[in-house]
Amino acid sequence: MNFDEFNLNDEVYTPDEVATLLKIPKSTVGYLLRNGEMRGTKVGRQWRITKKNLEIYLDDNYYYLKIGSTL
Repeated sequence: MNFDEFNLNDEVYTPDEVATLLKIPKSTVGYLLRNGEMRGTKVGRQWRITKKNLEIYLDDNYYYLKIGSTL
């Protein structure tokens, strides 16, 4: 994420919060962030994910998430 894309008024989540929302392990969120599958910003050594980037991830992966929930 470029700094130009970051708005201080955006809702921002930690990997723990994203893991809780998606009901997946925190390690999976870390994997997605490190591999660029989920966009986030590092603040020091910690990741932060904006609501907009979380929504983009969910939109891009809707098909896979829907199939996984029916198995």
